[in-house]
Amino acid sequence: MDEQIEKNSKQPNVEIDPTVWQRLKYPILSVIMDAACPACIGLIYLSSLFMWANLSLLFIGIFMIGAFITPLAGILLGIMSLSMHKTVGKTGIALGIIAIALPVIAIIVIATLFSTGVMVIRFM
Repeated sequence: MDEQIEKNSKQPNVEIDPTVWQRLKYPILSVIMDAACPACIGLIYLSSLFMWANLSLLFIGIFMIGAFITPLAGILLGIMSLSMHKTVGKTGIALGIIAIALPVIAIIVIATLFSTGVMVIRFM
């Protein structure tokens, strides 16, 4: 009887041993949210090419809201994944740090490129 109980206790339980996706769900989603921001900016540009269409202003507005919200959501999910450091492990911590630092580094690089004149807005 004791051998059977000991044998059954060694089987993994889903609630006790979560899969890799269950552990890294929030860190992966935080990096995906940060990667969705340039996609939204590209979709704003594509929507502005079709200004003759009736719905283009609606799409520009929707994608602009997405471009503002996705980095904030990525940072919040990154902070949340850092707070769950015991469950997400080292990979989750690294993804959380990347998700927090990526928008900040992107803003610093873009501001530096515009202030030095490397990136110039043409056709003003």
